Amino acid sequence: MRVLRFGPGPLRSNVYALEDGGEVLVVDAGGGIKELAEWVRREGLEVVSVVLTHGHFDHAAEGGLAEELLGARPRLHPDDVPILRGSWRWAGLPGEPPEVSPDLAEGVEIRVGSLSVAVIHLPGHTPGSVAFYCPGVVFTGDVLFRGAVGRTDLPLSDPNAMEASLRRLAGLPPDTVVYPGHGPPTTIGRELLG
Repeated sequence: MRVLRFGPGPLRSNVYALEDGGEVLVVDAGGGIKELAEWVRREGLEVVSVVLTHGHFDHAAEGGLAEELLGARPRLHPDDVPILRGSWRWAGLPGEPPEVSPDLAEGVEIRVGSLSVAVIHLPGHTPGSVAFYCPGVVFTGDVLFRGAVGRTDLPLSDPNAMEASLRRLAGLPPDTVVYPGHGPPTTIGRELLG
């Protein structure tokens, strides 16, 4: 298993590729998709899915390009489809937001090589925020960062839901590497020590 970071996208958002056994899971599609697609082609890899941690434009700005270059329509939690549309308009991006498959719900499993990646629904930053977890790593979007947590002062954010979501993340093994939507990686244990 290896994790590569691409981008940055708008607002310096991260885009990740989780690779195992020649298969790739792309996490978020804010920017760097051309570079990621070239890496996939050069390495002879297969993209099994493009997944979005939530619907804010900075994590989905190149979702259409991802479908075009990687052959995979971005997937999103159904509760964040309205967030994607609203965020796109708010940012003043041209055209329409990318088409998405709204099928990422709690308990969905995504196979990547020998790995099984679980979708964990973590509302708070947005109603449909999710993380992607397999033993050893978790992609947290804008729920948990190195030294910080996601904003809850945005439309449809919920501070109480965020607290519950953070408690769920705190239950992961302390050595789990956290790949956040912005900034450098951290670990669950480091963030618990605060």
